Amino acid sequence: MTNPDEIALIAMACHGDQGAFAELVHEYQRDIYQSIYARIRHRQDAEDLCQEAFERAFFHLPQLQKPERFRYWLKQIAINVCTDWLRRQGKLNILALEDEYEPLPHSERIENFEMLWEGIHSLSEINRQAVLMHYFDGYQYQELADKLS
Repeated sequence: MTNPDEIALIAMACHGDQGAFAELVHEYQRDIYQSIYARIRHRQDAEDLCQEAFERAFFHLPQLQKPERFRYWLKQIAINVCTDWLRRQGKLNILALEDEYEPLPHSERIENFEMLWEGIHSLSEINRQAVLMHYFDGYQYQELADKLS
């Protein structure tokens, strides 16, 4: 989707166009799911939280002040949904592994992958958020500095 088209679609959704919002969900669903899955590492919970993130976004869409920042606004909602869920689960500061753990697709080196996750989750909360927001959500360094300061 081109930027002007996307901004027009966001504006339509902000004015209550459910079809426009459905198109935005279709466009961003994979990114939001991956961002959530990167934090909780459980497929079914990630799907549920992805839906919750879009529900929150739809409810708060009229409050969006800068349509050009929609992607980052939506990702921040997803991060907040994950943080709330992890807090409720008592897992905010530990690696969220489940018996039903499913590796990411095409991952042939699960041992290295798990070591990476253990390393990420051993970081302080602010450093962990910076790593996840940069590598999984696409935030640039200046955006991270503005967001996390």
